[in-house]
Amino acid sequence: MADTTDLIQRATQLLNPADTPARDITKADALARIATAQALHTLAKNADYQPPANKPTPEPWPDGVTARFLTRGGILTNNQNATVDIHDTAHRSTALCRPCGWADDHGIDYRDKVLSAAQSHAGQCTALAQPTS
Repeated sequence: MADTTDLIQRATQLLNPADTPARDITKADALARIATAQALHTLAKNADYQPPANKPTPEPWPDGVTARFLTRGGILTNNQNATVDIHDTAHRSTALCRPCGWADDHGIDYRDKVLSAAQSHAGQCTALAQPTS
C-alpha cells in the first residue's frame, strides 16, 4: 500500500501534467482532475486526523473472563464496557451480558454453544449499562 506522500505526489502529477497543453484538455480530463483534487484534499485532511483525547478506554478484563463480545448498544454508543463476558471454570462455561443481565450457562464441554449464544446475543443487545456514578 502506498504511503500518503507517494499518493500526494502521484495526484499532483495527474493534476499538472507537463506534456499536455491546456488547449488539449478535454471535459473528461478536467472532470478527472477535479475528482483527483477532491480526493487529494480528503487524503490530506485525513492524514492530519488525530483521534479525540477523551475517547473512552475499556476497563481491564475481570479475573476469570476468557472471552468478551462488545454488544450492539456498546458499538452504537462507543461504550467499550457494554460487553457479554465469558467466564470459564474447570467444569462450567458461563456467558453474562453486563448491560441487560442475560446469561447462558453450560458444562465446559458445551463452551462452543455458550460462545455462539453470547456472540448472537451481543449482536442484538441494545441495552445500555447503568451509569456507575
